[in-house]
Amino acid sequence: MTPALYRSYCHVPAVMRRLCAAQLCSWVAVMSFILFYTDFVGEGLYQGEPSAPPGTAARLRYDEGIRMGSLGLFLQCATSTFFSLVMSRLVRRLGSRWVYLSSMASFTLSAAVICVSNSVLLVTLMSALTGYAYATLQTLPYTLTCHYHKEKELYMAKRNPKSVHTSGVKRDPPHGTAGYAEAGLNGHAYFGPGGSDFYTSPSGQSGSSKGPAGPGGAAPEEGGGFEKRGVGLDFAILDSTFLLSQVFPTLFMGLIVQLVQSVTAYMACSVVFGCLAVGLANRIVFEQRDLKT
Repeated sequence: MTPALYRSYCHVPAVMRRLCAAQLCSWVAVMSFILFYTDFVGEGLYQGEPSAPPGTAARLRYDEGIRMGSLGLFLQCATSTFFSLVMSRLVRRLGSRWVYLSSMASFTLSAAVICVSNSVLLVTLMSALTGYAYATLQTLPYTLTCHYHKEKELYMAKRNPKSVHTSGVKRDPPHGTAGYAEAGLNGHAYFGPGGSDFYTSPSGQSGSSKGPAGPGGAAPEEGGGFEKRGVGLDFAILDSTFLLSQVFPTLFMGLIVQLVQSVTAYMACSVVFGCLAVGLANRIVFEQRDLKT
């Protein structure tokens, strides 16, 4: 790792730190659910025994629970696909803040219902609803990252962001309900206010946002008042939260289940981290006025 890249990892802008903290807790909540949901249904809901000999009643109940849990995860994927298709419309109509908070709140509520319910139908419906949060985490944080890089002088300022001015006039970012970039997981094109293309990466490679063209069509040099970092690096940091969310549950979840002697601990951990995610999501910078908090 080069010294410049190492410094970029160590000196993450405040807006990205807030986003990554919320993203990490959100992913830990979601992955704790996804990784252990089928086992929870087989052991907790169907009262099966995974270690029972094949053909016994306990093993048959566990196998049936695994099949029903797989159905719940399939419905989660279907719900996630639907919300991914309408995500841009939801953001334009309701705003990024409402979409993020409502998705994690609905996930936390669904996991809490699954913890206390003995109804197979209700548990399956709640598992399908968690697809909303999965779709949001796959798209919205990357959209916000593009927005931060579009307005670096506002969101990645090294000094107090309240004092950031351009040509003596304080710049206001686009409104939260319509000004965010349209972004996908794999890059391609990202669009700013009014549909202007400000970042293109045909294969998801690292790149930096382009400022207004100067005389002769050349882009001006970035000033020293904000962090000089490419959007691809911050995409990689967001991706690392997803990868860590798969490591953490596998490290501590088995110990917790052994201590409490109940697989309900799987869903309880999802509820706890979902609550943490909702709290941290309130600190995410969605628009300029959030910099003052």
